[in-house]
Amino acid sequence: MIEPKIRILHAIRQGKVGGGETHVLQLAQFLNSDKFDLYVLSFTDGPMIDQLNACHIQNKVIPVHSPANLLFWIKLYRYLRQVQPHVIHVHGSRAAAFLLPIARILRIPVVYTIHGWSIHPDQGFIKFHFRRFFERWITSNATVNVNVSIADQQIGNKYFQNYHAEIVHYGIDVSRFSGSSMRRNIRSEFNVPDDAILFGFIARMTVQKQPLFLLRAFEKLISSHNVDNVYLLMVGNGELRTEVENFIESHPQFSRYVRLSDFRQDVAEILSAIDIYCLPSLWEGMPIGLLEALSSGKIVLVSDISQNTEVVSDGINGYVFRVNDLNSILNKMNFLITHFNELSHIGSEANRTIHRSFTIHQSISQIERIYERAIRTHEHFVYAS
Repeated sequence: MIEPKIRILHAIRQGKVGGGETHVLQLAQFLNSDKFDLYVLSFTDGPMIDQLNACHIQNKVIPVHSPANLLFWIKLYRYLRQVQPHVIHVHGSRAAAFLLPIARILRIPVVYTIHGWSIHPDQGFIKFHFRRFFERWITSNATVNVNVSIADQQIGNKYFQNYHAEIVHYGIDVSRFSGSSMRRNIRSEFNVPDDAILFGFIARMTVQKQPLFLLRAFEKLISSHNVDNVYLLMVGNGELRTEVENFIESHPQFSRYVRLSDFRQDVAEILSAIDIYCLPSLWEGMPIGLLEALSSGKIVLVSDISQNTEVVSDGINGYVFRVNDLNSILNKMNFLITHFNELSHIGSEANRTIHRSFTIHQSISQIERIYERAIRTHEHFVYAS
């Protein structure tokens, strides 16, 4: 007798492609299709939905005009009744806030993946404690909590009593980043010489990711060196995009060394064109873009937040600078352009790091076991009649 498939509903707030959305796409594509039926629910349209459609993965967009809108909750309830998932896997606190109340009514187990906490020490007192209370409510009511880094698990232990979570690192499809022949084409597209040293920033342009900090560091690097072979490529969109453009336009002597692009789907090809991947984040969950750069064998230059240093060891498989310290990153950038031709072993070790601990198959295996355990803790599902 053929056993019925286990229905998994993934829910995430937006259909844009970021770290959490990339993880959802990978789960939808790599989970065992003989064992699991996959559905994806989002509350906005976007490139992730386009990719799901291209892969013929079942998905639904239910727009949220206001959480107080009763019609939204009716649509959400009806959709869950229609799909009747055995497990709901929520990604991020906003998706959890929408799905957890209905999941409790329908007695469906919930797996909650925290792609980076919504709480940060630099938030104001009221905002921090409201979000702390909110995260505590979610983690207490989820069947299984999942952290994507050891550092985030430690944050949970610090702020929430009796906090329990599994650690499942993001997994990389290493075949996508095993080497692209597009390096010369991408450089030609952006008018970057083949022999130039190209720094790269591929991320959302937000306060968290610090694109303006990187621009200031790069401007000082250019002004302190008489060089014509060092460039910076910035790929992404976000709330700081206009400020990034204004900064570049206001520094005409420096701007000829900077290339700017909207978000692109061909990340592997972009990575093939750059030499040094930069991530100056103030905080992260586990930066999937960093893992992709390591898989590509790139030299990486990252801030010393715990989520980065969990993966990158300074001088071993990449380089680390003090977070938000302009002199620290500038010293590292100077070192890298001076010694660039001597650092091929760093990229090789970066690639080995991913193969050892961060492949998609390792991640998928852990997630599948978590689904099975979540189901075992809910022996009876009762759907409202």
